[in-house]
Amino acid sequence: MRTLLRLNMRMFRSVCLLIVVLFVAACGDKSEKQPDVSTVKVKLNSQRLDLDMLKLDTNHLAEGLVQLKQQYPDFLNFYLDTLIGLGLNGQYADSSRAIREGLRSFLTFPDYRNLYDTVSAHYPSTDKIDEDLAKGFQYLQHYYPGYKTPRIIYFVGYLANWGVVSYEGVIGIGLDMFLGEQYPYYASVGQPAYMYINFR
Repeated sequence: MRTLLRLNMRMFRSVCLLIVVLFVAACGDKSEKQPDVSTVKVKLNSQRLDLDMLKLDTNHLAEGLVQLKQQYPDFLNFYLDTLIGLGLNGQYADSSRAIREGLRSFLTFPDYRNLYDTVSAHYPSTDKIDEDLAKGFQYLQHYYPGYKTPRIIYFVGYLANWGVVSYEGVIGIGLDMFLGEQYPYYASVGQPAYMYINFR
């Protein structure tokens, strides 16, 4: 919990601002002239941690985690320790109980595997999301020229209500929280029905 409290508040404010800008742009009067942001250059760097986790060899997870650490140096430990609560603290060893009984279960247990497969089927590509985010960041940079575009990392949070998180220059998006209001397992993990409208 302390780690969550120490999250970079500037990033949190940026995420909130981005949401407000996207909301205003989507809901605003279309007859009003929108600012021209076509000259605002945004280079969006997004990665699919959800798909990279699926590629791990579950018989040699430690080796795979070391490689993932190179791809996600500033996010992997936050994901493993804070978001899914394994408590590895960067100690990747196949003999570790957290890896043997925790991570391996997440990657092999049929219910969790089905969740990964559902996310992969629902989001074979995040190109459209990336395009919408890039447009939002163009507006942010138009109004706040010094704004630095964060990296985007897509992940699976095992239906633990991690829709969007920010951490050290990264915005993480839990794709499992955006499977549509008809996804049958939101109720089974205690998500109240009034929240389903947000799961699109």
